[in-house]
Amino acid sequence: MGIAYDPPEKDFVGMPRLTVEMAAKVQGFPDDWHFTGKKTPAYRQVGNAFPPPVAQAVAAEIQRCLMHKKIFAVA
Repeated sequence: MGIAYDPPEKDFVGMPRLTVEMAAKVQGFPDDWHFTGKKTPAYRQVGNAFPPPVAQAVAAEIQRCLMHKKIFAVA
């Protein structure tokens, strides 16, 4: 397969190759996110990234736990 430079045509049939932008969209990156380098390094940045919506949810849960006032006994 590989990485595409351009999105598939409107009436494309089959399994399209994703562009870096398409892969980033699937991962949840905002449309204005900028990836550096050429096509393959940019695609690796997307593929190796922790999806932003998941990172936001994890951070919110960590914050909630840290702000919680209950003290737990250690047995």
